[in-house]
Amino acid sequence: MLNTEVTALVWLALSFGYVFGNGLMFSVQAMFFSEPFGVRVRYSGVSFAYQVGGVLGGFVPFIVTALLAAAGGRARGWSRPSCSHRRFSRSCASIC
Repeated sequence: MLNTEVTALVWLALSFGYVFGNGLMFSVQAMFFSEPFGVRVRYSGVSFAYQVGGVLGGFVPFIVTALLAAAGGRARGWSRPSCSHRRFSRSCASIC
C-alpha cells in the first residue's frame, strides 16, 4: 500500500497499522509492566520504571548527535541519520 504512492492508500495503511498495532501492544503492556513487582509496591514500581525510561529516552537524540559529530557528520553504514537514530534507540531499549 505504501509503494503505490496513492495518498488515500498510504493514509489507509498508516491508519490500519496505528489502530491495530497500538491496540495489540497496549492490550498486554499493563500486564507485562505490573508482573515484576509485588502487590504492595506495584504502582510505585511501574511508575518509577516508566518515568526513568522516559527521562533516559529523552537523551537519545543528544547521544546520536554526539555520535554523528564524532563520526564526522556521516552515519557509517546507514543511508540516513534518522535510520541510525532508530537503530540506536532500539539498541538502547534492548539493553535496558
